[in-house]
Amino acid sequence: MNYFISLLGNIPHAKILLLTVATVFTVEIFLYGYRKTVIDSYKSKKSGILSSEEAEQESLRYFSKLHILSIVRIAYFFVLMLVLIALYDIRAFSFFAFALGAFIIALRDVLISLLAYPHIIISYDIGDDVRIGGVLGEIVRVRPLSTQLAGKDDNGDYNGKLQIIPNSKFFLEMVERQEIKNGNQRMVTVSAMYNREEQIKSFDEWLTSLKNMLDQTLSKRSLKEVGNFKSYAGLRYKLHYEYDKHGIILAKISFISKTRAALEKKEKIVMYLESIKSPKETVMQ
Repeated sequence: MNYFISLLGNIPHAKILLLTVATVFTVEIFLYGYRKTVIDSYKSKKSGILSSEEAEQESLRYFSKLHILSIVRIAYFFVLMLVLIALYDIRAFSFFAFALGAFIIALRDVLISLLAYPHIIISYDIGDDVRIGGVLGEIVRVRPLSTQLAGKDDNGDYNGKLQIIPNSKFFLEMVERQEIKNGNQRMVTVSAMYNREEQIKSFDEWLTSLKNMLDQTLSKRSLKEVGNFKSYAGLRYKLHYEYDKHGIILAKISFISKTRAALEKKEKIVMYLESIKSPKETVMQ
């Protein structure tokens, strides 16, 4: 202890330096607690949100708070750097600053990967599917310098490849979360053709019966149950219409489902469409 006290006595402005370190430590603990509170609050509200408007507003509030947190962190670090520069003669450190700069440039990717490591640990879980740098895969291991992905094709099937991605890419390239693996939510689409010349029912009757069937088959989903497809919160499905070049009406049905249940629901819809169509009518998926 005496050695530590004597060592501090030889450091210029030691008290202010210790106060700076204590300030950084305290602020970081506060920011970590605030971030955790924001995330927990957002997760708890997701299960009760049943409208796309409320889902969008809540998401905007959530990401705005995280954005403000990042700004605060950058601002106080900048202020602390100015204080330290004012206290110490920065010219005395010019040689060391130059050497440090050269070191950072030489090991740029390594340093960025090390900085990205805690971000990956916090933001992603083992088993998440991500697309990064044109590579799609499931996260199976995260190391300080690299992340290993079990490669997948665009249909979500494993391709037998183990992809090793530098952690720096999580900062330097766009990362897409994928909603295609079992247990996650995915968007399912079914398209049906209505040809008035081949259909006994009018379009109004056909559409009304289709909507009744979809209301019975599909349930409303909360924000927590739609994954990244937030515009589907509070909805059972979406319907879009258009004409093809022959004047046939194309009705596109889209809904959100867990992967394991998606096929069963899609089969029910297709079977219903088959049951109400005329022999010449076709159903496209």
